[in-house]
Amino acid sequence: MAGYAVMSDPKTMRRMEKKAKAMKRKVAHML
Repeated sequence: MAGYAVMSDPKTMRRMEKKAKAMKRKVAHML
C-alpha cells in the first residue's frame, strides 16, 4: 500500500522520474 501512496503523489513521482533518468545516464556512461 505504501507504493500506491507514492504513485498518487505527483511530487514524489517527479522525484522518482528524475532519479530514474539520472540512473539511466550513469548506466549509459558505464557502457
